[in-house]
Amino acid sequence: MQPAYNSAPPNSLLPTNPLPSNHLSINTWLTSPLLTGPLLKGLERCQATPRQRPRVSRSRSLVVLSGKPAFGIGALILTALLLILTPEVMAAEAGALLTPLPDQPEAPDFELVGPDERVYRLADFKGQPLIVNFWATWCPPCRAEMPSMQRAWEQIEAEGIGMIAINVGEDAETVRAFLEQVPVSFPLPLDTDSKVTQRWPMRGLPTTFVVAPDGRLVYKATGEREWDDPALLEQVRALKTE
Repeated sequence: MQPAYNSAPPNSLLPTNPLPSNHLSINTWLTSPLLTGPLLKGLERCQATPRQRPRVSRSRSLVVLSGKPAFGIGALILTALLLILTPEVMAAEAGALLTPLPDQPEAPDFELVGPDERVYRLADFKGQPLIVNFWATWCPPCRAEMPSMQRAWEQIEAEGIGMIAINVGEDAETVRAFLEQVPVSFPLPLDTDSKVTQRWPMRGLPTTFVVAPDGRLVYKATGEREWDDPALLEQVRALKTE
C-alpha cells in the first residue's frame, strides 16, 4: 500500500526511528503533532478528481485505509489523522469507556467559528466538565457515534456539563449538509486548517477528550463510543464533585 504523496521531498515524511514490527506500515508513522510541515505541504499539492474519493473502511471503531488513497482537499485530513494499530490495541480501545490520562496536561486553547457563525472558545467552558470530540463527516465511526452524543447531550446540558465536537478540515457547507441528515444541537466548531487539532494529543478520528473544570485533560476516548452509556457519563459527572 503506497500513499500518493510523492510530490513531497523524498525523506521528509519518513519516521526518524524504524516502526515496531507489530505495527502496520503505510510508509509514514503519524505521531503528535499530527500534521508536520512537510506532510501538510505535500498533501496540499496532491490532486484528486471527483471520482478519486478516499476509500476508508471501518475496523472496530477507528478509521483505517483500505487500498490506495487519492488525495485532494477533502481527503487531506483523512490520511493525516489515520491511526494504524494492532488488532489487540484496537480491541482494547473499543471495549473501554474513558481512559484516564495520568499526566493530565493542560487542555490546548481554541477559538473557532461554527457553521452557525458563532465563536466558540475553550475559556467559555471554564469551571465545568467539558467533552471535546474531534470528528469529520467522511469518518464512518465519527458519524456513527453522533446520535449517542446527542442523546448524552440531552441529559447533561442541564447539569452544567459542556459538549463540543470540533470538525477537522471541512467547511461550513459540508457540516450543514451533515446536520440535515444527523441533527445535533451541541456546538460543531470548524477547525478548517487543522491548526487546533495539531495541538491536541491524538492519532486518529474520532478522538474525544474530557476536560476537568480546572482545564486539565483527564480522560481520553480513541474511537467510537456510546456516549449515553450511564457508566461513561458517570465518569464525566464525577468531575463536578472533585
